[in-house]
Amino acid sequence: MVSKKVLEYMRYFFRILFITFSNLIAIPAYIVYALLLYPIKKYYPEFYWTHVEPRLFQALLGMVASWLYSGGYKVIESGDDLTSILDKEALVLVNHQSTSDVPILMSSMYPKGVACGSMTWVMDYIFKFTNFGWISYFHEDFFICQGKDGRDNELVKLKKHMLNSYLPTGKKWIVVFPEGGFLYKRRKSSQQYAKKHNFPVLEHVTLPRIGAVKVITDSLYHDTLQNGVKKESSVPAKRKLKWVIDITIGYPDRDSLSFPGMMAGVFSPRHINVHYRAYPVTEVPHDSNHLQTWLYDRYIEKEEFLEQYYNNKTSMNDTDKQIRHLPRLSEQEIKVDYYGIVFSHIFYFISSYVFWHAIYLHLFTVIGFCFSLIF
Repeated sequence: MVSKKVLEYMRYFFRILFITFSNLIAIPAYIVYALLLYPIKKYYPEFYWTHVEPRLFQALLGMVASWLYSGGYKVIESGDDLTSILDKEALVLVNHQSTSDVPILMSSMYPKGVACGSMTWVMDYIFKFTNFGWISYFHEDFFICQGKDGRDNELVKLKKHMLNSYLPTGKKWIVVFPEGGFLYKRRKSSQQYAKKHNFPVLEHVTLPRIGAVKVITDSLYHDTLQNGVKKESSVPAKRKLKWVIDITIGYPDRDSLSFPGMMAGVFSPRHINVHYRAYPVTEVPHDSNHLQTWLYDRYIEKEEFLEQYYNNKTSMNDTDKQIRHLPRLSEQEIKVDYYGIVFSHIFYFISSYVFWHAIYLHLFTVIGFCFSLIF
């Protein structure tokens, strides 16, 4: 009789095998679609970025969501009901604890329709060299280099990306992790900075950096000053930022999971909480000092939500008493779109099969011939 431990390891093995296989078929297929559809992207960009690419990207998010759901990791959402602003331009601020934050966020956004495909992700440059980084390159996300050296130059690049990529592609949401790194890496330096400058010392989040937030709000909403003279923003009114959405992710018992561990299913099934708060961009200050205060206040509130959630098992919905502009959600499990997930897998499996016979085999033949000439 097979022992329980052996069955457990077999489950890990087959989950890793399936997810690896899914990556091997979906990522090349997405890239091939991006290359084949380049003429449409070039000559009919609005159609491509509104009706084509978001659906290709959403299907990938469906596959990521399936890896979490099948492992027993359920996402519980609460806070403001975002339904009415899914198609509005918004800056999304998320606390950053571990590598699992991104798939959790993707899973929470996936059931919300094609809007989840119309996002620009601002992420660490190192992710450019991961499997999903290849997708992000064609999705025209922004990779930012961390560190003091070259920080100003990175912010200049970010502004150019907002104006030259985000605006023309018609995307809606911009996802930023203002803490600038994982909680366990940033906590100590953040606490030292807080003590030195008389800011609250935070345990469950770190003090956010305002650089990227200010560049994005200045580029896409606020008027600017040149030589002391107010210059009206050149961004069309319909494309200006409308909202700032603050998202707080909380893991049971402060146990922020790792993405590889979640994919393998080595962690026990659990509920992971995602809490939304939405603010009209008109409430976000323009000047740096007031913006810093506003952003710090949001993260101090996050600290309180997570403190109550971890220590007293109090839901973030109960701790968050603030009345804002959108109706509130009752705490609820995000419904799994099984049909959408199955379709996503079938779509990329069939696409990969077709591309294998139409493109990949011929490409490998050419590569093999070139190697034979060299060696």
